[in-house]
Amino acid sequence: MLLTQLALVSETTRIDSSQLSRVAAALQKQATRDFTPLWGVPATVDAFDKLEDVPVGYWPVIVKDDIGTPGGRRASTWTRTGSRSRSSSTATAGR
Repeated sequence: MLLTQLALVSETTRIDSSQLSRVAAALQKQATRDFTPLWGVPATVDAFDKLEDVPVGYWPVIVKDDIGTPGGRRASTWTRTGSRSRSSSTATAGR
């Protein structure tokens, strides 16, 4: 079974690396406990300081202050190589 690797990256100054690591750990716990058994796909969630630090093969999940979607909380985009990128807004994340 192919492993899905998610890279959590913050592009906001509102979240420090310690907070990002804690969120990645919580997401990893949920992936292991809930996602893998339900979907049959193992996944890892790792935090990275910069998008440039993310190894090839990871799906980036990017946290931003503004994702360019009015009132939006998250958005998905696909790169030219077929990789998927997700963005989340810190401005609306608490709602």
